Amino acid sequence: MKKVILAGALGIVALAGTNLSGLEATTASAAIQELNTTVEGKVGEVNTAYFVVESKQLKENVTVYTDFQSNVKVGEYVIINSKGPLFQNAFTTSVTADSVEHLELAPGNYKDFVVGHVSKLYPADADFDDPAVKVDYPTVDGNVNSVIVTLSEGQSFKINDLVKVERGFWTKSIPAQATDGIEKVKSHIDSAKTSDNNDQWIWS
Repeated sequence: MKKVILAGALGIVALAGTNLSGLEATTASAAIQELNTTVEGKVGEVNTAYFVVESKQLKENVTVYTDFQSNVKVGEYVIINSKGPLFQNAFTTSVTADSVEHLELAPGNYKDFVVGHVSKLYPADADFDDPAVKVDYPTVDGNVNSVIVTLSEGQSFKINDLVKVERGFWTKSIPAQATDGIEKVKSHIDSAKTSDNNDQWIWS
């Protein structure tokens, strides 16, 4: 994931060699940024005006603002999608959300299954009779393990999908291998479009 940081006025002036006011520097910097940002992690704090997501990918906390209703809870695992960049100053990193996806399960190692992200796609070829995906999931001690899951039932996934993989009969190879028993983690999406109807739920 590409981290986009809004440069400060002094940085822009140093690069451009011109005297820009703070507002002009902010506008100039925002204009050259590549938009669309995704932030994923557990909610660590909830305030009336914002909430904070603990992002392991960015290795920092991100303050999230919304202009729609999203009843996030501390400890909940969420994915924030924004059409704008991350903004960073000396104190905080923040983003304004266009949607908040509430995940039913967080990545981890559970009793009968694991939850992790799809990190690689394998097409059907000489090595695999059926397509397969590689799923990376965190362990209790903070490491990352993987399992390759063969898809014999026509399932389809994308890179970075958060999925649940039943333990079943895994091989003892490294990485472990399994067949089927995989599904995308269910989620409820809040956005400006869905906030008008709080009873509307979208499950993926």
